[in-house]
Amino acid sequence: MMLSMAEDQLETITCMTSHSNPAPTISWQMGDQVLPSTKQTTTGERTEAILTHSFARSSSGQELQCVVSHAAYPSGER
Repeated sequence: MMLSMAEDQLETITCMTSHSNPAPTISWQMGDQVLPSTKQTTTGERTEAILTHSFARSSSGQELQCVVSHAAYPSGER
């Protein structure tokens, strides 16, 4: 997802996965910066991670990735 948000405004973004047992770990990456999820919940085989972050003007146009880490993935994450 490409960022197009107001500077210094708190934004909330959600990433969801399904059919994972055990639950994966979800984090966020923007360029070289890793942003941990603000909150992560698992219900059954569905995991939801929330990122609440205030983005700086320098973040505009950068790609924000939801990174899912799970032992079943060959490289450990997607």
